[in-house]
Amino acid sequence: MVASPPMPANANRLFVSVEQIGGEINGTVTLAHLRGQPIGSPNRRVFKVLATPNQDLIYPAPIKDLKAIQQDPSHLCAYIYECDENEEWYTMEHVRGCNVARLLGHYHNAQLPPWLVFDILTPLIRGLLHLQEKGLCHIELEDGDNVMVHNSASTSLFQVKLIGFEGVAVYDRSQDITVLEQVMALAKLMTGGKKKVADVYRRGSGGEPFGEKALEEAEHFYKLIAGKRYLGKFRYRTLRELWNALSPQMVSVSAALKDDAMEEELRTILAMEVVGHYQIESAITRDRMDTANN
Repeated sequence: MVASPPMPANANRLFVSVEQIGGEINGTVTLAHLRGQPIGSPNRRVFKVLATPNQDLIYPAPIKDLKAIQQDPSHLCAYIYECDENEEWYTMEHVRGCNVARLLGHYHNAQLPPWLVFDILTPLIRGLLHLQEKGLCHIELEDGDNVMVHNSASTSLFQVKLIGFEGVAVYDRSQDITVLEQVMALAKLMTGGKKKVADVYRRGSGGEPFGEKALEEAEHFYKLIAGKRYLGKFRYRTLRELWNALSPQMVSVSAALKDDAMEEELRTILAMEVVGHYQIESAITRDRMDTANN
């Protein structure tokens, strides 16, 4: 567990700091527990303290705009809660899963199976297109840190959410290629830049081979991104054009290249990434001791 930095006074009245879960050039990220809530409360927060408030590291207008559209069912970004009036910090929901960058470490040769690649890209692209319709875009996706995958509480399927709001900007058409390249770079990360589906993913959990047609369609996409052919022969200029051309194949290929055991394996991996109650309890105990000593 990484010790978390002290919270600003106006935030410390609201939250108990549990542990630091991220640190970067533009601030620190801490898992926080709402004071007065039971240990098992689902209402945990991810607390972001900005390194240099009121500068261009976070854009007040996009944060405000994100909050305005986050009730929309098509919205893919993590829910934003409190935001300091001076833009020194804000909180968002704690997405209980792991990001794509970490998820890769659980799979063969740091490559995701093709069904999972497509099952992540499908809601991701839909969510990004929805953001564009609302005048926003996310342009920090390629390393997988800001794309979260988590088990759903309401269905048997997993869900995808976006974090890293420093990557959110006001959208205009000049950013179309940037957004497209970010998504395709993420896809290349998930496939390992390979042009063929790995042998281990060409069969189901019981050893039965998957259909050749589905594998060929998956490898068409693999080749498309490995050599940036989407900017050449096929010339997709926007994410919308890519989606309109390839979305039917993404959905059908995913369904053809997975089985129940593969989905259960993913659910188990995502459950491993959840912060336990004992960590919350330890933080609350530590906070009480600090308060008594002061």
